[in-house]
Amino acid sequence: MTLLRLVAQFVQAAFETQPPDTRVLNVKEALRAAQIHKAYEADILGMLQEHDVVQNELGFITWRWVWTDKGLLHAQQLRQDSQDRAQRDIHLHNALVRWAYENCPRPAGSVDFTEFAGTEGWWYLGTEVSWDEVIDALLYLEAEGLLAMERLPDGGALVRPTNMGINFATGREDLRTFMTTQQPRSAAPVTNNHNSITVHGSVHGSNFASGSHNDQTITGGGTHPL
Repeated sequence: MTLLRLVAQFVQAAFETQPPDTRVLNVKEALRAAQIHKAYEADILGMLQEHDVVQNELGFITWRWVWTDKGLLHAQQLRQDSQDRAQRDIHLHNALVRWAYENCPRPAGSVDFTEFAGTEGWWYLGTEVSWDEVIDALLYLEAEGLLAMERLPDGGALVRPTNMGINFATGREDLRTFMTTQQPRSAAPVTNNHNSITVHGSVHGSNFASGSHNDQTITGGGTHPL
């Protein structure tokens, strides 16, 4: 995990748990809400202080962390940006192709799409994506010819990048720019009617390996600057 992602998670949680009548951060509660280990506390607060998002001030008895004016505006903007549907989709379109490329075994192997849960791409501006969003993104990337998806009898699916997906993943462009350089293509014929994909296990990314065995069937229809 990257520190920048943890900082975004912390800011989201701190802003959400912030009492309306004070600027004082409840650091312990924010770490708990964001499911961040206390070992990262000093690094997170240090980065936020360096960027004038929070400051350490002396209260009545002890030192405490408080939002700066800039910090409150940043937290509000981060919350608003993280809920932008189009930007969340763009994030997943980029992240899923690169994740599939990095994680598919050679030669020409495929990877279970549920292994995406809990990776860096599973987070957008400190918030988790949902399986609904992931599966919609997978179906879009399949239709655009960037991912190939093999439906399994149990409702799961394996994914791998196509040649075009590999070309994108090994380049430096974002997907929107990359696609403008590609020749127009007709939609690939659908030879599989199994458009329903099942997520086996917990549907919550951070608890995905918790041992839960719930199934969810779904039919498909970045870094924020401090």
